[in-house]
Parts: sequence; C-alpha cells; structure tokens
Amino acid sequence: MHRPSLPEAGIPAGGGGLPEPERSQALATSAPLPDATARAIDPEALSLQELEALMQPLAASDPLVRAYMRRMQALLQRRAELLRSLLALRAQGRVAFVDLEATCYRDREESKRLPREILEIGLAVLDCGSLQVVERLQLHVRPADPRSYVSAYCTELTGIRPEQVAQAPGFAECMQAVRKLHARHRWTSWGSYGDFDRQQLAQQALASGCENPFSAWTHVDVKDIAGAYFGFGRKGPGLARAVAMAGLAFDGRQHSGLDDACNTASLVAAMLRGILPDEARRG
Repeated sequence: MHRPSLPEAGIPAGGGGLPEPERSQALATSAPLPDATARAIDPEALSLQELEALMQPLAASDPLVRAYMRRMQALLQRRAELLRSLLALRAQGRVAFVDLEATCYRDREESKRLPREILEIGLAVLDCGSLQVVERLQLHVRPADPRSYVSAYCTELTGIRPEQVAQAPGFAECMQAVRKLHARHRWTSWGSYGDFDRQQLAQQALASGCENPFSAWTHVDVKDIAGAYFGFGRKGPGLARAVAMAGLAFDGRQHSGLDDACNTASLVAAMLRGILPDEARRG
C-alpha cells in the first residue's frame, strides 16, 4: 500500500512533482534540461523546495519553465489541502459515507427525456477513532415520477429489480430514516466518491419539496482525496481502482449503493492508516 508522509510544510513526500502524464507534457513543451538536472527531477523523491532550487536558474530565463513551476506549485498546494482534509476527519468522531444508485437507461434519447431519480441510498458510518464501519444502511427508494422505471440496463448495472422499488418508501420517508441514523451517530461531515451524490440529493430534495438533511453537514469528496493521496492529477481514480491501490479487495458488487458506500468508508480508513503515526493507527 502506498503510504505518503506529511512533512511539517504540509507537502506529501511523494508529491514533489506532477503525476507522470502531466510532468511529461510540461517538460516536452519546455526548453531541454541539462542532463544532470533532468536525471535529478524525480517527482517521487523531491520536495517542491528542492525542485525549485534545481530549476530556478532555468526559470529565470525560460517562461515555459516558470509556467511549469507555477502549475506544479498549485497542484502540490491542492494535494496538501486535500490530505489535510483527510486528516481532519480523524477529529470528526464519526463520518457517514453515502453512495446513490439512480435510474439509468441504455438509450441515450431516453436518458435525456426521462428524469433521473434515486433508486438506492447506501450509507456506511465510519468511526474515525477505531477506523471501523459501525453501522450500515440500505434504502430502496420509490421513484416519484410515473415515467421513471427500472430498466433492464439499470438492473444489469446495479442489481436493482423493479419489484424492489415498487413498494419502497418515497424519497421524503428515506430522508427521515437518514435523520434517525444521524440521531444515533451525530456525524457533522459526510462523504461520497465524487460529487454526483451531493448534487443528486440536492436536486431531488428540491424537486420533491423535501428538506435535504445532508445540506446541514459538510461534504467531503473522497475521489479528490484519493487522487491526492495516490498522486494523481486533477482527476482521481475510479473507486474500484482506488480500493485496489490501497491494498484492499473490493467487497461486494460494484454499483451497489450499499457496497460502494462501505468500500468508500474502508478506503478512507485505509488512507488514514497510511498517514497516521503508528500509535494513532492502533487507536
């Protein structure tokens, strides 16, 4: 498992440069580097300060090198911020991780014409002290729009069957169930793998005239954090890839709301173990 350290400056030791694709592109557009300098620029070994010292003479005369250094500095600052937000979860007590599955259709025109509605809410509560999932919740949601239906493609992708949602509670009732779970665990932050879940919850709450309890809690985009942790650029890896990169086996079925939520929580726990001191990891 990749385990970057966090120097006092807040820059991960593994973050001395851009990820390989962006680094290669930037260097390809700049003036040729002296052989010794080119060999020394190892983004997995150098800090930003060390790399700046190596490239400063070139930057003074080459605007492309200066532009490259500015991009790199912004990227590393963003990575440091994201890793600090990961560490901040440690003080949260408990955090809820959520994954939604929604109506989807193989036909592109049908996807444009029909509303997107939540079919499943998966939720896993992570205790950030023990780094264990302490409760799981799976809610199937009955679509409100009579045109919405569970397509064969949706069943193939998510495993959700039409009969599972036909008699399921509506969105407002499901939000009540989330509030009851929150009353037991009192999280102040919640996370999802990407921003789709946050946006979809807000949109559906607005469309249904229902209060969205998630809007009262701070949202954490775990995909952004995983991208910073594993040294990606502006776009983090997919959930299954991130789980594998953390040295974990994906537990359950991909595109199951509950399984994806649990794997997201396990990924966060693994990343926290990777950057916490040994005594903190032991709880």
